[in-house]
Amino acid sequence: MAAGYRHYIGVANQDGAFYTGLTHHTTQDELAQVTVRQGESMDSPRFGWLRMESSLLGGSAQWSLSLPRVSQVFVPAAGGSWAPQCIRSGDYPEGDVTYAEPPRAYEAGERYEITCNTGVYGPMIGEGDGLVRDGDTISGTVNLFADGAGHHGEGELYYGADSTTLYRDGEEYATADGIIDESTFEVPAGIADYELVTTARRGGVAADVSTEVTASYTFTSARTDERTPLPASAIRFTPDLALDSTAPAGETMTVPVTVQGSAAGGPPGSLTVSVSTDGGETCLEVPVENGAIQVTNPAAGGTVSFRAEAVDADGNTTTQTIIDAYRTR
Repeated sequence: MAAGYRHYIGVANQDGAFYTGLTHHTTQDELAQVTVRQGESMDSPRFGWLRMESSLLGGSAQWSLSLPRVSQVFVPAAGGSWAPQCIRSGDYPEGDVTYAEPPRAYEAGERYEITCNTGVYGPMIGEGDGLVRDGDTISGTVNLFADGAGHHGEGELYYGADSTTLYRDGEEYATADGIIDESTFEVPAGIADYELVTTARRGGVAADVSTEVTASYTFTSARTDERTPLPASAIRFTPDLALDSTAPAGETMTVPVTVQGSAAGGPPGSLTVSVSTDGGETCLEVPVENGAIQVTNPAAGGTVSFRAEAVDADGNTTTQTIIDAYRTR
């Protein structure tokens, strides 16, 4: 893995007039150090960009680099808010993939660390996300391939078969060619029990991990007078992985597990987790203790998959399966 690359950004601003000349010697105490850890799960060479957008400049500085990569970026605190973006180049069939940090101000003399495009990739329900009903239309955003650090991702995050199926009162009602984030369903006004199942696959093209992700959601719904959230949850797995989304073979490791959405903060027993080391063919339920599970990693070259179910206080169930969540080395 390439490491130790340093990039320096200088910023100067003058209100009310154009510069007629400028001499400024930037000192270290004017800068914040941002360590950006960009991941890549594919074994074949991949390239991308690191971009730093400045609110003061109204633009960005960027560098082309091979992946995975650790870069040290020194930015002036006087540059306003900065928004780092980790971009995998579009010079491949799957196209650009961007995982971005929200804009923030960095303090001079302080150090920061960002990790992006590293597993476990899986569904995430952040602010404004989830399932919604607006009148007789059901839609949603569940970010099937959010990275391990919680960046939702933009671009061609998957490359393969994908579909979303809506069941109404136990019968298949409609199917869309696309994940729920790209789909809408027009439904009858009357109250009914629903299950929505969305799946995306990207094995061996867009990534070597989280090769297939499926999420299903059960809820009861009728026509609404306005845009109304529907019950939905996400189960997040956040083990400490290398930048190629691998973990040491044969070791027992702690995998933190958190629940977002309607089942967040549920009582014991509202969350169940199973682990597979054969690509999801067989799963073994493991206890969730103190917000984590223990996983014994398979031999080198293997993978670990997760299946989880979260039930909220009203009995609405979210079920997730992440095939090949991470690899072993």
